[in-house]
Amino acid sequence: MIISSDPIRPDFRRLYWLVRTVLWVVLVLLSLAHPVVWGAVIMEAGLVLIETRGRRQLLRHGAYDVLNGRYEVSPRGLLRTSEVGETLIAWGAIEHLGQSGEHLFVRFSSTGWVLPFRCFASENHRRDFVSALERYVGGATTVVTQ
Repeated sequence: MIISSDPIRPDFRRLYWLVRTVLWVVLVLLSLAHPVVWGAVIMEAGLVLIETRGRRQLLRHGAYDVLNGRYEVSPRGLLRTSEVGETLIAWGAIEHLGQSGEHLFVRFSSTGWVLPFRCFASENHRRDFVSALERYVGGATTVVTQ
């Protein structure tokens, strides 16, 4: 049994794909001698395609949920709260603030967040949020032209 670094929950994914790979090799070898086996090869290829698409859908939704959340300016730093958890970026870690026509950029530790203007309730709400960020970060945002 192959297990992950988490001793409580074993990871069977690698074992599963090892078994699937062995199955593919056996099917291909059998199909060379018996052409009827190609039906099983086609069914297996269909299952792999369906599983791959399903996994991609789950990954997209999971990645989207990680970025969703409520952003809040607090005296401790910029706080993002979502269903997944909380992230606090201390004011000293923020390297750059920028804006384009439709997005606000917050860069920190060689990464960052992009907040679309549509997530703000109004233009005044966006302006208040940006001015609070500028107050804590200690500078004006850079306007990025496209």
